[in-house]
Amino acid sequence: MVSSSKLMNVRVTTMDAELEFAIQQTTSGKQLFDQVVKTIGLREVWFFGLQYTDSKGDLTWVKLYKKADKHSIPKELTSPYSIKEGHRKY
Repeated sequence: MVSSSKLMNVRVTTMDAELEFAIQQTTSGKQLFDQVVKTIGLREVWFFGLQYTDSKGDLTWVKLYKKADKHSIPKELTSPYSIKEGHRKY
């Protein structure tokens, strides 16, 4: 059983839905992305990623290898971390 103090709430906003997940602080960006992909049934995963607004106000891609608690996502006391699904342009 995982202690609730090690869990963090994450809200992911897509074009079609707003999803909420309770994840461990040690969850990697890839694990979160894979969970989002599975939930929405996304097939063309190489075109997408997760973005958030960092503590400086810049739009930043979630690093797939980085743990959730190591990203500089500002946390408001009353709401979960907010991450948006983003379309990558090559």
